[in-house]
Amino acid sequence: PAPSWVADAQVAMPRGKKGGKKGGSRGGGSRGGSGHAAGGAGGIDESGGAGGGASGGAFSAAALMEKAAEFMAKDEQELAAKFYERAMAAEPENTDVMDAYAVLLLDMNKVDAADELLQRSIDLAPDASASKWLYVAQLREGADAAAALDRGIAILLKEKETLGARAEPGRRKVVNRQLSSALCSVAELCMTDLCDEPDAEERCERCVQGAVKHDPENPEGHQLMAQLRILQERRAEAKAAAVRTAELLGEIEDREEELPPYMLRLALSRMLVELDATEEAVSVMDRLLAEDDTQMEVFFLIGEALRNGGDPAAAVEYLEKASAILAKQAEDVGLDEEGEAEAAQIGKLLAVVRAEATEAAGDAGAGAGAIARDDNRNDADM
Repeated sequence: PAPSWVADAQVAMPRGKKGGKKGGSRGGGSRGGSGHAAGGAGGIDESGGAGGGASGGAFSAAALMEKAAEFMAKDEQELAAKFYERAMAAEPENTDVMDAYAVLLLDMNKVDAADELLQRSIDLAPDASASKWLYVAQLREGADAAAALDRGIAILLKEKETLGARAEPGRRKVVNRQLSSALCSVAELCMTDLCDEPDAEERCERCVQGAVKHDPENPEGHQLMAQLRILQERRAEAKAAAVRTAELLGEIEDREEELPPYMLRLALSRMLVELDATEEAVSVMDRLLAEDDTQMEVFFLIGEALRNGGDPAAAVEYLEKASAILAKQAEDVGLDEEGEAEAAQIGKLLAVVRAEATEAAGDAGAGAGAIARDDNRNDADM
C-alpha cells in the first residue's frame, strides 16, 4: 500500500502514463538536432542518395541532418531515417546525429533502437546536452528514471548559470521550460514509483517548488503543485494552484502546440471538479470536447461540475450524453466489468440529478408565482 501522503494520488494522475514510449518528452531536444550548420544540402536527392553537391557527393553529417529534419517536418519518417543513417555512416561518433536520430526512432516507436543510440551518445559525451538524459528518463522507471532526470537537470542548471543576463531571451525561455518540466517528472516519480522512499514527500515538494520557480508560466508546474497540495490535504492552496493552471491554459488556448497533452488536461479537470472550481473545470473541458466529443468521462465530469455548481438542469444534458456514449459502446462492442460499473453509476446519478432539476424548476415556478401575487397586491393598493 502507498504511504498516507499519496493515498489519493489517482484523483489527479493522468491515466495511461506508463508503458514503452511515454508519449513525447518532457523538455526533450528539438527534432532534427540543434545548431547544425546549413549548407551543402542542395543536391542531395530525396531518396537518400547524393546528387553531386559542392563536395562531390561527400556530404557532411550536418548537411544530411538538415535534409532529415526537412522530411521530419513533412512527417516522412522513413525518408528522414535514411538520411540519419547516412549521417551516422559519415560520422559514426557524432553524438548530435545519434541524439536527433533517437528522437525520430522514438516517434517511429522503435524504442529499443532509440535506447541503444541514446546510450551510445551518453557513453561518448555524457555532458554534451541535457536532452539525451531527458529522453532516456522516459525509457526508464523508478530510481533509474530519476537518476537520468537528475543528470539532465544538472546540465540545464549549469547552462542556465552560464547564459547570463545578456543571453538570447528565447534560449533562456527554452532552458527554463526544460528545467521546469524535468522537475515535474521527478515530482511525479516521487508520487508514484518512489513514494515509499523516506524523503519522497520532501523531494516532491522541492521539485514542485523548483518547477514553478524556474518557469511560472508552465501549467504543468502549477498542476503538480495542486496535486501535491491535495495529497497533503491543503485544499485551499490546491484550489488556487489548480485555478492558476486553468488560467494559464486559457492564455495559450489558441497555441495548440503549447498545450499539455490531452490526458494531463483531463487530470486537471478531475481536480477542478473535486475542488469545486466549477467555472474553470467547465472551461478546460469545453476545450477537450472541441478536440474530441466522444469521450464519455468529459461529459460525465462536466455534468458533475454543473451539478456541484447548482445547475442540475444543465447537468442532466451532459450526463445523458455520457450515458448515451456508453450505451452506444455497449451496443457496438459490449462493456467490460469496469464499463458496466460506470454505466450503473451514471444511471443512478442521472436519476438523482433529474429529480433535483425537477425540484429546482418547481421551486423557481413557485417563486415566480409569489412575486406575481405580490405585484398584483401592490397594483391593487395603488
